[in-house]
Amino acid sequence: MSQVILPKFQNFLALASLALSHACSNSATPDPDATMKGTRPSDSSGQIAGVQLSFASESAAGLKLSSASIDLGNALILTDVRINIGKIKIKPAASEDENEKSLKESMASRKKELERSHEFEKAKGEADIKSLEEEYKNLFTSANSEIEKADLRRLYELEKTKHEQAIAQAQKQAEEDLDTLEAEQDPDLRWKGPYVLDLVSGSVSPELPATQIFDGSYHRLQFQLKPNRTADDSLLNKSILIKGTTNWNGSISPFVFTLAESAEFQVISKDGYSLPADTDNRLLVMFQPKLWFDQVNLSQASQDSSGVILIDSEHNKDLYLMIRAQIKASTRAGHDRDGDGQLKSSELDGETKDDVGSAEDAES
Repeated sequence: MSQVILPKFQNFLALASLALSHACSNSATPDPDATMKGTRPSDSSGQIAGVQLSFASESAAGLKLSSASIDLGNALILTDVRINIGKIKIKPAASEDENEKSLKESMASRKKELERSHEFEKAKGEADIKSLEEEYKNLFTSANSEIEKADLRRLYELEKTKHEQAIAQAQKQAEEDLDTLEAEQDPDLRWKGPYVLDLVSGSVSPELPATQIFDGSYHRLQFQLKPNRTADDSLLNKSILIKGTTNWNGSISPFVFTLAESAEFQVISKDGYSLPADTDNRLLVMFQPKLWFDQVNLSQASQDSSGVILIDSEHNKDLYLMIRAQIKASTRAGHDRDGDGQLKSSELDGETKDDVGSAEDAES
């Protein structure tokens, strides 16, 4: 699991912008132990702090040409940027206790059991996609025009989605069983997801419900990205999807970046972040797409047979690793004191660390 130590809980580790609004109730209920779920901080008064989790994007991350694209400069335009958010936990302790470690081991073991039970369906779906790729590769090669290639790619994507849906269905059931079991055993799991963050439109779907926690100091926020199992388009089975166009050796080329594995990160506040019951606290965490592609030369990438630059764990892997690392390293966080959904320089309290590890290291 990736980990970063923060001076005041201001650096969030994630892969556009996450705003954590602690919309606290003015009529806090004292000592709600009998009905309240969640670990109670040692300095809690026993009152309730309302928490609303919401998302926003940083306006300075790029120049928005329209509601349908973001211009990052250097002929790099993003037309689709979506992140699939999974479970989120809020923990008072800065480090895992024995109960957490035991639960993690139990969940890992159960996950392997569930994955084995659906292994055949997943393997068959992946084999079918490989066969489909080979079939269309030959068709792309023999295509007589770019229009014909575009038509073939649309047909390919439609057929591929059918096989992706079979994989998603098998994985979805296993993951739902695991999430249900974890929710029953971990009182600090607040949001299960999935929630889709769309950076181009600046929206989140569905909206996250409000929750309540004990007031007091919290040292750790755990956040998971996980493959989407319900989408009806190319986000299916992806944690992150980025589509756009770039200048590739003198011509405009489409590109697609995808992260397909789960990744869990934890942000640790060394001194703790206080959530009083009678104050409206907003923590804002921002992804900066412009920095994701800093020093990334897409003209060095190879295209597939249809003329698309694919960037994933199997295609253009060097670029994939570089972009993935910069998604993590460029995230910024701070206290949005004026509640405008942006972080000014005076509200930034630090930067994320570089030693955040890889998605595989944090896989869950």
